[in-house]
Amino acid sequence: MGERNHQKESNERQTPDSIQKPGATANATNNTDSKSPYLVMPFLIFLVTCFILRALGTLGVETVDSWHTSVRVALAVMFIFTSTTHFTSNRDALVRMVPHSVPYPKQVVTVTGIAELVGAVGLLWPVTDRIAGFGLAALLVVLFPANIVAVRNEVVIHGKPPTPLWVRLPIQLVWIASLLWVTW
Repeated sequence: MGERNHQKESNERQTPDSIQKPGATANATNNTDSKSPYLVMPFLIFLVTCFILRALGTLGVETVDSWHTSVRVALAVMFIFTSTTHFTSNRDALVRMVPHSVPYPKQVVTVTGIAELVGAVGLLWPVTDRIAGFGLAALLVVLFPANIVAVRNEVVIHGKPPTPLWVRLPIQLVWIASLLWVTW
């Protein structure tokens, strides 16, 4: 029975030539938008949250009076945001991003969404922040091939083509470095 379900899951994924690409451009690296080319919303959320928290810290809010705490909380906020995409209208796009060598793509998207949410909450508690940070850093490494699949197959998310890898990789590295810094 499990093999049949796996076969059904695999059949639901489409080949690069058969993927519907509404609004996709002819070139996967041409991720332009007249308002903000290459904008990666989670990165913007991370940066804005971090700087708002630091501003509050300088105004006397003791719980966020250091860069260390502000970055840790900003990462948690960002991962809460990204975890929700695993369960919303973008879910189908995330399923198409799962490499074909990985079985049960829908379940993988669900599990990774839950892992992001649990990791985000874990970052907020001193008892669990270290393991949560290491876990989320590892998750970012393990999930990076999905970004490669998204670019190769021009998987459209929010009506936009995927972020080019030359933009995405440095952002992933900033997140990984930040996670390791706040949990070290």
